[in-house]
Amino acid sequence: MKTALLDYDLPNEMIAQRPAVPRDAARLMRVDRAAGSLSDHRIADLPGLLR
Repeated sequence: MKTALLDYDLPNEMIAQRPAVPRDAARLMRVDRAAGSLSDHRIADLPGLLR
């Protein structure tokens, strides 16, 4: 794989400037390869997603 395939534009305003409060409110994207789907979650949801 060529690293050039991984280059993309990321506007500065899309980069977090400070941590989420509370910290477990940070966003998380789950990729389900088997179903071919994406879903939005919070870090607080992580223990349930790992089961």
